[in-house]
Amino acid sequence: GGGFRSVDFAQMLAIIPETNAVPALAALLTEAERVRRHGFTPGEFDRQRAEVMRGYQRALAEKDNTPSGRFAMTLVNQFLEGDVEPGIEREVEIARMVMPTITLEEVNNVAEALLQTSNRVVSVTLPEKDGLTPPTEAELAAALGEVANMEIAPYEDATTDGPLVSDLPPAGSITSETEMAHGVTKWTLSNGIQMLLKPTDFKADEVMLTAFSPGGTSLLDLDTFRSTQFATAIVGEGGVGEFDAVALNKKLAGQVVRVSPFISEREEGFSGMASPGDLETLFQLVHLYATAPREDEAALATVRSQLGAFLGNRAASPEAAFGDTLTVTLAQNHPRRQPLALSMLNEQDLATSLAVYRERFADLDDFTFVLVGNFDPATVRPLAETYLASLPSLDRVDEPADVGVRPPSGVVKKTVRRGVEPKAQVSLTFHGDLDSYSFETESQLQALGEVLQTRLREELREERGGVYFVRVGPQSWRQPRPEYRFSISFGTDPERVDELIGAVMEAIEEVKTEGPEMRHVENVREGARRADETNRRENRWWMRAITEAARYDADLDDVLADAERMQATTAESIQQTARRFLDTSQYVQVVLLPEGGE
Repeated sequence: GGGFRSVDFAQMLAIIPETNAVPALAALLTEAERVRRHGFTPGEFDRQRAEVMRGYQRALAEKDNTPSGRFAMTLVNQFLEGDVEPGIEREVEIARMVMPTITLEEVNNVAEALLQTSNRVVSVTLPEKDGLTPPTEAELAAALGEVANMEIAPYEDATTDGPLVSDLPPAGSITSETEMAHGVTKWTLSNGIQMLLKPTDFKADEVMLTAFSPGGTSLLDLDTFRSTQFATAIVGEGGVGEFDAVALNKKLAGQVVRVSPFISEREEGFSGMASPGDLETLFQLVHLYATAPREDEAALATVRSQLGAFLGNRAASPEAAFGDTLTVTLAQNHPRRQPLALSMLNEQDLATSLAVYRERFADLDDFTFVLVGNFDPATVRPLAETYLASLPSLDRVDEPADVGVRPPSGVVKKTVRRGVEPKAQVSLTFHGDLDSYSFETESQLQALGEVLQTRLREELREERGGVYFVRVGPQSWRQPRPEYRFSISFGTDPERVDELIGAVMEAIEEVKTEGPEMRHVENVREGARRADETNRRENRWWMRAITEAARYDADLDDVLADAERMQATTAESIQQTARRFLDTSQYVQVVLLPEGGE
């Protein structure tokens, strides 16, 4: 690729545990040398050619939905770098003509030229901390020499033949069908699964799926919760059915499809997406992740290695310490809200993780599936009957538990001293219980948040020049009990923390006593109108709205009316919301400062 306009280079990168730089370099070089000496295999070549063509086809299908920024970048590249951009129709035409003529030998020749053994730069980036010794130049050079003299066998392109799903139970059926508002259709399957379908024409090559069921980790005792926190990550690394993760990736080459299982505190389910032509694979993967996760020790080792490297570096991050302190403080040090740590990885048990995963997905009769995008319900019907209606049903009733996480009462202030850079971060989180959840309350909090975001940006950044950023984030939720949080955060100079916290409190008090400026209210109304115009042409927005209505048995019209509620906002309603929810005797303040201060 191009690093600079005058220089092209080929780059290989590995993200590694911080103590493994030399063996990781050797492993990386070994694969480069394997390719240089022996080339790629026909199977690798065919899969990659299919992936490249699929990318062109997707771009062509979505040509009318191309973001403006992409066109702008095309023009910039034409002017600055002389790129030729004939347009996607012509690019696809060229690709269809040229791609069949490219040979494996030609690709291998390019690889050999790029992976030359001269004119190389080896760079190792490590955290600077006590007890960690960087590798020497001599050690890195020795790795280069060792690989150059190794006997390296050709790559064995192992694949798993046969269908993705080899053993299916008898298909079920759709027992009822109801046409609902806004083009949504509801199906009830013979095993109890509910399906909500909304076909759209917003994007030609996109279908989105979400599925959820009540339960989650709230039903686990604390010890089991701790030893199975990464169960879905382990399943994701292990593959499904007859296919481990590598074989599955090869099997799906040339297809646009993804499915990820999840187990949250109060739910388990799936998220996924696919191209319309790959819908059957989407449903097959859901079926396999529900019924055939693989128990793979290598998957647990991979998760430990990947997360271990991440957590090892995270522990040195001042921002991570700041965020962890905020989380733990708001939860009063609850055992289910502890920061991720390396010690947690050693507690993970493969057998218990798989047992919990299988138990959570053993009963599908209380699942709701939501499908939004470019599909024909007539095409989806046999897929739903074959792969979803055949999933197991135990007629089990799961009710998520309240695990007892509660914020502290009164005003709680904490200071975190980490890092050496002369910068500070501040978070103020107002919180409290709601008598009951309502869409009106949610919209009121959102309107207040947007007014304060604008007001604080003008006050703290534009007038005082005191902050790097300022963010306002209102939240409200129904379960396990109705409550709200209203956070204000900003980054600044350590010397100005007290001044700017005072300015935030003054701004809040002014909104409570005098109300907001009318221009800020009008910005909220206009922003809601413009956002609604855009959102109603987005699959993701419809997915969120339909899912929220189904999850809480709410009227979809009430979910969709957020823009109307925001446009009805007045200065008086925002003032009343500020008085109600920004209680300056009930908040958590966390400040991050550099080390060494008082």
